[in-house]
Amino acid sequence: MRFLILLFPLFVHAEVIDKIIAIVNKEPILASQINPRADLETLIDDVLIALEIKKLGLDVSDTEIDLTVSNLMKQHNLTPANFETALKESNGMTLTEYREFLRKQLFKRNLIQNKVKSRISAQAGSEIRVEAEQAEFKTQAEALEALKNNTVVFQDLGTISKKDLLPEFAKVVFALKEGETSRPMKSSQGFIVIKVRKRFEIPLEKVDKQRYDQELETAFKRYVKELRASAYIERK
Repeated sequence: MRFLILLFPLFVHAEVIDKIIAIVNKEPILASQINPRADLETLIDDVLIALEIKKLGLDVSDTEIDLTVSNLMKQHNLTPANFETALKESNGMTLTEYREFLRKQLFKRNLIQNKVKSRISAQAGSEIRVEAEQAEFKTQAEALEALKNNTVVFQDLGTISKKDLLPEFAKVVFALKEGETSRPMKSSQGFIVIKVRKRFEIPLEKVDKQRYDQELETAFKRYVKELRASAYIERK
């Protein structure tokens, strides 16, 4: 009986420490899950993301995590023991904790690829470029006559962006459709006409990778907020 009495307080103490502090769509979050890298709000987002991954069938296998870890060790020429030591020294993580961190990062990658990336539209910063040709004339009348008689001799300009032209020229040229020719435009050398052969839309990812990554991160946070808005979240 004395033995049981001694054990009982320990059992109660464990219950108090590991109590449920939140419920997210029926999934509990325990007090013991809180750590320096994960406060309650971060854990709520983690649960929402994990549930969405499961719903969409985008789960990450242990094999994929094994491969990621193996590639990292090869990249840095580390043995498993050295890798664990490096983790502890640089991030204060155990291998188990790091594998969980990788899983969350791969969850995020999968959601971005399948649900978020498509939200980065042309208005977010893609750039229009054109293949163009140019002809120069001494006078406006000469230019108009050549256009009327279809005797314009063009010279190739290659592929250009708006920043390659003066603003007043860019406004005209980038409003043209493929195959269209501009009106005569006054330049320092006389008058020019520009013909657009082809139009390209260059994704923001290729125009400005840093800005594209920022747009992705913003879109991902917005996506998680949407998950929150439609979720049942109870904080204890």
